[in-house]
Amino acid sequence: MKKNTFIIVVILGLFSDTALGQKLFIRVGAGYAFPAGSQRIGTSQKDPNINTNVSGSYGAGFNGEIGIGYNAYQNIAVGLDISYLVGQKISILDDRGNDKFKLQTYGQMLAFTPNLVLSVPLGKVKAYAKTGLLVALPSTITSVVGTAGAIFEDETKRLAVLTLGLKGALGVNYTVNPRIGLFLEIAYISMTFRPQREITLKYTENGVDRLPNLTIKAREKEFVNEIDRDAAPSSPNTLPEKLLQPVLPFSSIGLNFGVVISLK
Repeated sequence: MKKNTFIIVVILGLFSDTALGQKLFIRVGAGYAFPAGSQRIGTSQKDPNINTNVSGSYGAGFNGEIGIGYNAYQNIAVGLDISYLVGQKISILDDRGNDKFKLQTYGQMLAFTPNLVLSVPLGKVKAYAKTGLLVALPSTITSVVGTAGAIFEDETKRLAVLTLGLKGALGVNYTVNPRIGLFLEIAYISMTFRPQREITLKYTENGVDRLPNLTIKAREKEFVNEIDRDAAPSSPNTLPEKLLQPVLPFSSIGLNFGVVISLK
């Protein structure tokens, strides 16, 4: 009986020591991401005789992040980050004399990243590496303003249900006091976006709203992997038009900074 009591006391003591070393914390940060693994977005024609490729990634732009983490052990933490990207606009010009077009496109993304963090303490500075699975809700917005008989403006949005990717970071955390720290990190996202559908958000001619006059086929697109034109006729005006699914780049590498607050 005394032996069992001693074992229980030892186990409780170990648990208590571990529990004292375990801390909840929150992270709040922001940063800017640059294109990584960029692809050709389109072709710009600033002169009738000169075409230029326009490349980039929809993952480039400003982002904000908030996360919660748990120091499971001295140098190991787990967490969940929630981030939102406001993408950098990519411009494509098309000048063919009488008809001129200016296209601007950019990405948006709400992402959730459960992650594992490994750290090495170096006095007040702690170096860390973080990796996790990116579960995202990306979309792209494209607006076109031009002249083709009339001055028109067309804005569309491409979206999907869920997209998976990978996210990693290398950074340092500087301890200001036992409750507050500052972090600086380089983050990398590897992801491609395969939209499932496209919807028209706005369509005007000479400033007049023409969106209600468009057929469903004209204002909605459904992206598929295969289209057999011989087996099936083109979509009627009462159904979305079927198009081959594009693969859009969303990879980026960026610099983030912010504050870490211990909740203990």
